[in-house]
Amino acid sequence: MSAQCPQCGFDLYYDSAKFCSECGTKLQPSGKSITLEEQYQVVLAWDQKRPLRGFNLSGRDLTHVELPNADLQDATFSRANLTRADLSGCNLSGADLEWADLHWANLQGVDLRDSSLRGACLIGANFQRASLRDAQLQEANLSWANLQWADLSWANLRGANLGCVNLRGADLSSANLIGAFLGIVTPEGNVYPQTDPVDEWCQLAQRLMVASRLHRVILPDGRRYDGRLRRPSDIERALCANVDLDSAEEMADFYDVPVEQYVEGQAWAEDHLSDLCD
Repeated sequence: MSAQCPQCGFDLYYDSAKFCSECGTKLQPSGKSITLEEQYQVVLAWDQKRPLRGFNLSGRDLTHVELPNADLQDATFSRANLTRADLSGCNLSGADLEWADLHWANLQGVDLRDSSLRGACLIGANFQRASLRDAQLQEANLSWANLQWADLSWANLRGANLGCVNLRGADLSSANLIGAFLGIVTPEGNVYPQTDPVDEWCQLAQRLMVASRLHRVILPDGRRYDGRLRRPSDIERALCANVDLDSAEEMADFYDVPVEQYVEGQAWAEDHLSDLCD
C-alpha cells in the first residue's frame, strides 16, 4: 500500500518527498523512496500535472524536455543537460542548477528565487520576466541570454559572462556584478576586441542604461553605482522614500556612495548621458 499525505490523503509518489504532491504539505521522510531512475522516467513522461518537488535529476540528459509550469521547487539539476528545454513558468525556487547546461532553454516567467546556477551554461537562454531574486549566478555564462524585464535584484553575478545580454527593463538593484563581463561577444563566445579607446563609463553605460533599476548595484570593478544613468525607476524609488532630488547629500545616501562620487557621476551625466540615450 502506498503512503498517503496525512493532510489530504493523497497517494504519495515517494515517501521521502519534502512536500505532498497534491496539497503541498511538508512531509517527514519514512525511509521508502522512489529511485533516481524512477524519478528520471517520471520527468520524461511528465503528465503536466504531477508536481516534481525535490526530484534529483543530477547529471541527467534532459535535452529538449518539456516541463512548462511544472512545480520543481528544491529540485536538483546539477550538471544536467537541459539544452533547449522548455521550463517556462516553472517553480524552480530553491533549485540546484549548478554547472547545468541550459543553453537556448526557455525559462520565460520562471521562478528562480534563491536558486543556485553557479557555473551554469545559460547561453541564449530566455529569462524574460523571470524572477532571479537572490539567485546565485557566480561564473555563469549568460552571453546572448534574454533577461528582458527579469528581476535580478540581490542576485550574485560575480564573475558571470554577460556579453551581449539583453537587460532591457531588468531590475538589477543591489545585484553583485563584481568581475562580470559586460562586453560584446559572438554567438560562439569569441570576444570582440575594443578597437577605439573610449570612456570606461560610456562602455558600461551602453550595457546598463536599458535596465529599469540599478539602485545599489555593485559594478564589475567593485564600485557602487552612483546614479549617473538616472534611471526613471530609481528616481521614482527615491521620491517614494522622500529623498530630496536636489540634495547631493541625500542622493548620495540613497545610492550608498560618498557625496564626492555622486557629484562626479552627475557631472559625467551632464557631459555624456544625452549622447547615449536611445
